[in-house]
Amino acid sequence: MFSGQQLDMVRPAQRPRELRKVLFSCFLGSTVEYYDLLLYYAAAALILGKIFFSGLSPAEASLAAMATLTLGYLGRPIGGVFFGHFGDKYGRKKVLVVTLATMGAATGLIGCIPEPAHIGIWAPVTLIFLRVVQGFSAGGEWGGAALMAYEHAPKKHRVFAASFSSAGAPAGTMVATGVLGACALMPTPQFESWGWRIPFLMSFLLIGLGLWVRLSVHESPLFLMERERQEKSKTEVKTPLVEILKHPRNLILSTIALASFLTYSTLSNAIGLSYAHSLNISVSTILSIQSVSALSSMIAQLVSGSLSDRIGYRKVMGFGLILGALFAYPFMLLIGTGNTTCILVAYLIMYIFVLSPLNGPAPGYLAQLFQTGSRYTGSSLGFQLGTMIGAGLAPIALASMMHLTGNGVLYVSTIVAVFGLAGFICFVVSSRPGVTEAVSVQMDSDLEAFSARNSSSVPSDSASTFGSETTERSPRPSAST
Repeated sequence: MFSGQQLDMVRPAQRPRELRKVLFSCFLGSTVEYYDLLLYYAAAALILGKIFFSGLSPAEASLAAMATLTLGYLGRPIGGVFFGHFGDKYGRKKVLVVTLATMGAATGLIGCIPEPAHIGIWAPVTLIFLRVVQGFSAGGEWGGAALMAYEHAPKKHRVFAASFSSAGAPAGTMVATGVLGACALMPTPQFESWGWRIPFLMSFLLIGLGLWVRLSVHESPLFLMERERQEKSKTEVKTPLVEILKHPRNLILSTIALASFLTYSTLSNAIGLSYAHSLNISVSTILSIQSVSALSSMIAQLVSGSLSDRIGYRKVMGFGLILGALFAYPFMLLIGTGNTTCILVAYLIMYIFVLSPLNGPAPGYLAQLFQTGSRYTGSSLGFQLGTMIGAGLAPIALASMMHLTGNGVLYVSTIVAVFGLAGFICFVVSSRPGVTEAVSVQMDSDLEAFSARNSSSVPSDSASTFGSETTERSPRPSAST
């Protein structure tokens, strides 16, 4: 049975007002995560190599900065397993508070690192350490935030609700590139001396806002139902990671699928930025283009999530995977023109029609592959392994190919396209209806049982995510009525 304290925690979370608060919390947490991530992406491509690896040639310094990106991503799967374990055992909310605070603090401290002229080799060492901490904590953020939205939402709006965690990504991109772009308008000596630090220090402010919202939301009802089931069960409850690895098929397939479309993100957010900068496009222009594209993507991701609830996420994500493979080469050719309008068109197409149909429904796709008792671990590990490959290893590999080969654009585009098609095959196999139906049925059963147990109003299938207060005050009849 639920304790009185647990009931007090959960009942409000089933009402539209509380659901809106949960969605905003997930959106804001994801915004902070991707502000930190994209800020580092952009800074690594444009300035960090010159600051922390000044003893190297420009090409070598750029590769060294990209290598720090890879090291951070290596910590993500470890963080996914670590935080996923505690999220599955002790609750999503507590873990998400820790991940947000740790991740934001690491980013803010990057802005406080003295230059190598003052502390020598300890400057790049500290940068690498903080990047690893950033990646480790981010490993548990995305999966937990997506699940909080997904597990609170009514059946017919689950993918749309989970897409709020993904929509925070372009919002974070927009803020990060906008702030960094504004600082880049400074005279070059001032920007390279201290101006680049301002966007990193702003992360401390975002932490405060994110924690204020996150501490006010309630725990997932599906998690509490699962914990009660485990407490009543006479069989030994396996560790979440052991349960995932016992049947690794979904984890392997989802990792490859996610890695492929995250490579599209790498192509635009790292390789595309660096390529445009090498063509003497100003930093502020590049970042402004990315900010405009990110704003359009924020809306497009929510539309993609809503569309997925109507026609199925398989069609929406499949479209994005195929188009991404076909558009990789034209994307690089448009940037190669050096024309600002062509570059803007390239980024708008990539963000709206490739990345948004993939990122928006992705949380819903992952959530349906794993049972509630191991969903945090499975979702986080699958996404972070894919991230490590598609956004961690890919930047250094693709950047090396751009610098070291005579026809880098063709080679890079071909590799991205082939990998994207491989990801499409894995996605189709892993998302077959027979694979996900059992999990979906179990979630529906748990929410109905929770509603009957507490005579509380779990949002019905027809309820709007942003329902009226009348809906909020109308209890759903219990099973005994």
